[in-house]
Amino acid sequence: ATHAIDFIDGCDDKGRLKRDRSGLIVLLKWRFTAAPPLAIVSTHLAKDPDDRSQTAVRVRQVTQIMEALTEFTTQHGAAEAPVVLCGDLNAKHFGEIRGIARTVWQMTGSQLHKFLWCAADVPTGPTSITKARQCRIDAVQYLPGQMEVVEVKAVPRLPAGEVIPSKEHPSDHFPVCVKFRMKDSYQTQRELGRAWLECVAGHEKVHPLTQSDLRHAFDFFDRDKSGCIHRADLEEACIDLQCGYFSSDIQQMMLDCFPESRITYTNFIKAYEVRLNHERIRSIGELECAFQYFSGGCRTIPLCQLEEAFRDITPISFTNDEVKQMIGKMGLANGTDEVDLHSFCEVVCRASFPHRDRRRFSKVQIPEEAQENMARTQSKDLRVRLEYVQQRSRSYLGSPAWPSTPNLSPHRQNRVHEEEDEASDSIITSPEHAKSTPCIIHHSPSGRVVLPVQTVE
Repeated sequence: ATHAIDFIDGCDDKGRLKRDRSGLIVLLKWRFTAAPPLAIVSTHLAKDPDDRSQTAVRVRQVTQIMEALTEFTTQHGAAEAPVVLCGDLNAKHFGEIRGIARTVWQMTGSQLHKFLWCAADVPTGPTSITKARQCRIDAVQYLPGQMEVVEVKAVPRLPAGEVIPSKEHPSDHFPVCVKFRMKDSYQTQRELGRAWLECVAGHEKVHPLTQSDLRHAFDFFDRDKSGCIHRADLEEACIDLQCGYFSSDIQQMMLDCFPESRITYTNFIKAYEVRLNHERIRSIGELECAFQYFSGGCRTIPLCQLEEAFRDITPISFTNDEVKQMIGKMGLANGTDEVDLHSFCEVVCRASFPHRDRRRFSKVQIPEEAQENMARTQSKDLRVRLEYVQQRSRSYLGSPAWPSTPNLSPHRQNRVHEEEDEASDSIITSPEHAKSTPCIIHHSPSGRVVLPVQTVE
């Protein structure tokens, strides 16, 4: 299957659409195996990498590629297919383009193809060496979660003062040649499981996971396919992952953060959500580049300037009202008229969870406002408990241990059951029940630690 894209870069002074560049998406099937198909994207973005005014045009083109890739792969049942993008991107900083495009689509709240979040560049030297410039503008990008680089052919090195095209190199671009190996399904599932564990209780930065990624990660931990992750499941998975720092007592401490010391799929998702933030995301540097682009190198961005920048980079199909809605989704406090780097990265990362599949957790009908308040409180407490698990696992790596007692809100520490555990599996069904949340007590050399049991099911 194939799909051609004619980029729409705006309108001329007569209102006619400007179409200057194009892209092509091809879905390839393997000849001798039933492995998922491979999606190849080829493109040529707006010219002149030294012209900063063209950055907005290139961002528009990338957002159109991602929109087309999402629709095309979904239409052909290949949403999980590995993707390779190759072409002349005419940009000196590919991460800046991706970061700005991510900002646009995150703020729309639309589904995103994970390529925009998780793509990696094949490392090469300069691919364009002329009298005007010497830089890398040609690229091959791929999804490292599904593919691994086996070999990269070296880009030719020219003597000082020599440029291309020349007699030996007739093109004004050097080719980028790379050989990939596809990862098998279990290897991919294993890496997704590691990404979830690192996000929830580990130390490394991670790429955001999609709904499908989280499903595969859960299946990796659910070794007996019972629909829940029990102690034996977690222990076996950690051995498989070779997580030496995630010892048996840390594993039990993590399980004790959940009802009945087991993790359902709903709570698996919830744990991921409460622990994922802009400081844990591996590709956050691209959002920082986007902020520098919007702010012009300043420390803050006036909202009026940010809104104007959004108008320049969003696809032409976006209306003024939709741009205003995007700015509104930043959720800034009333009276705020500027955004700094920290707030920018935080609000963009939380603007849209592509995996989110919300369900109400209560078993009886209670007012919607009370449900939202309970959900916020429960999410905060689960986040605190998982942060404590991360702190304890960090001490096994020789890093300084954090304070032994999590900073839980006082109204969540009002009852400690040391001898009675009959209420340990109770379910919150009304705001009144939240006042008597049962707790688990951990004894350690550093003192007794009180952790309330997660009571959402």
